[in-house]
Amino acid sequence: MKNKIKIGCVYGFLALETIIIALIIYFWVGLDLISEPPGFKSDGPKLMSLFLLMVVVAPITEEFFFRWIPIRGIGLITKNKLALWVIIMVSSVGFGISHGSWHHIFIQGVAGIIFSLAFLKGGYLSSVTAHATYNSIIFATIFCLKQI
Repeated sequence: MKNKIKIGCVYGFLALETIIIALIIYFWVGLDLISEPPGFKSDGPKLMSLFLLMVVVAPITEEFFFRWIPIRGIGLITKNKLALWVIIMVSSVGFGISHGSWHHIFIQGVAGIIFSLAFLKGGYLSSVTAHATYNSIIFATIFCLKQI
């Protein structure tokens, strides 16, 4: 179990590196991606709820629907590697789309591919850990930026 968590942390940091590159490109072309929803106030209970949603609930549910079901499902049907990668790409695009507008396909879509690699390497626990690591660092970064 410790090895699966370690795999998840490594892939979580790898996914984080991809978002940093994407954000640099997006800021370079003039897109603002760090904005709060209208009417959101950063008080304690809302921040704790947001943290629990981002770091616990979202990784568990999203990894189940976007990694476990598609990857395990295709594994039960066929052992074809091409079919597996088509499913990973389709589910990762779906993962990106589920997070908002078109630019999320690139940021969360690439992260979804990396979470899929974690799933293939260490299973569901590894992909959940990768996702939680990724989200917790994003949460901490946004929190610190809003405090400055």
